Amino acid sequence: MMRAGILALAIVVSACGGEPAAGTGGNVADGKIEDGTTAALEVTISTSTTEPIRVGETLNITVTTTNTGSEPRTVEATSGCFTDYEILDASGNVVGRSGQMCSAVMSSRALDAGEALSESFAWIVGGRGTTPVQPGQYQLRGVLLQPGDTLRSQPVPVVVEG
Repeated sequence: MMRAGILALAIVVSACGGEPAAGTGGNVADGKIEDGTTAALEVTISTSTTEPIRVGETLNITVTTTNTGSEPRTVEATSGCFTDYEILDASGNVVGRSGQMCSAVMSSRALDAGEALSESFAWIVGGRGTTPVQPGQYQLRGVLLQPGDTLRSQPVPVVVEG
């Protein structure tokens, strides 16, 4: 379902499968969930750079969900989007999200053991229609948009300059 009040001017590029690009010089963080079986999910977030980013520049973000268990696992999403990301302030409070538009259709995808699905985003920092941010320290956290308990990655730091 679409969430009311979400601005839709963020650029969203979706790509399923694979891992975030290694060696890009970006940040990577993860969060894990186990469901009592040998099928576990892990959510990671990575960014295209660890360098400070200026207002108006684009930061590429990849959120990946991996089946870290030894059995197949079906990932279900509350919409046509499997993942999203959150912007947190220096205190860890959520101050924004990607603003992506998702179809109002529940989705599912089977992941074999070790298989992953990834979705990529381009955050135009402080751009029109995106979460307004002032220069400062922030964190980004990946989110698996599954029914029930939402799974979040560990956050990665982002520094925004004026």
